[in-house]
Amino acid sequence: MQWLRSLFALALACLSFLATSCTSAKVSQCKNLLEIAARSNPQAPADRAPKSEQMIRQADLAEQKAEQVESVGITDAKLKEYQSSIANLYKEESQRFQDAAKAQIAANQVSAKTDKASLDALSKSASLYLKAIEIYSQQNDAIGNLSAYCTQ
Repeated sequence: MQWLRSLFALALACLSFLATSCTSAKVSQCKNLLEIAARSNPQAPADRAPKSEQMIRQADLAEQKAEQVESVGITDAKLKEYQSSIANLYKEESQRFQDAAKAQIAANQVSAKTDKASLDALSKSASLYLKAIEIYSQQNDAIGNLSAYCTQ
């Protein structure tokens, strides 16, 4: 009977250790993802009509953020979903800024031709830029959801 109690105590200790280590791993993984998000808090370029170089730089930063998020080793299934979602939002941000930069470059080339073509090109560039910065609210929501999950 004593050996049964010892076995039960050992099993309980092992389960406790596993639960603690799983929780510890989740906390560590959450911390890593949230640190990346905090370092790269989305910010629109300060100019109302940023230059193509600024947009390209923003696209590069977003791509780097996606790579950093993807590089975090995650074992928790729900955290993997958040990781994938946030990385995809950063990739989408990068693509949107690349598209806006290309439109800005095209607008600069057209501006020497006609006023109507120039206006259309600038309008397209501005529209793509606004579309690019719209993603920030989605990123903030995703990071907020991650943070809420991590505090559970």
